[in-house]
Amino acid sequence: MDFEYSMQAEYASHAHAQMIMTTLDVDAELNQGKVSRTLHVQDSTLHARFAATEARLLRAAVSSFLDLMTLATKTLEQFEYAAE
Repeated sequence: MDFEYSMQAEYASHAHAQMIMTTLDVDAELNQGKVSRTLHVQDSTLHARFAATEARLLRAAVSSFLDLMTLATKTLEQFEYAAE
């Protein structure tokens, strides 16, 4: 695949990073074969790597992922504050 993007997101704990990864890993990429995504957690950091055959497919995959990651993170934060 010609186009790649990698990112990391730091969370408060390994458990939080793992929750976010588990939430995001449920949905497979829509263009399988043209876009791939790998996720893993190391310590309290979520690592994501994307690869695609076309730049526009990479942009769409990363954009959707970031939207969902933001939503999952905000949801986790709200449950955390509600528990305090």
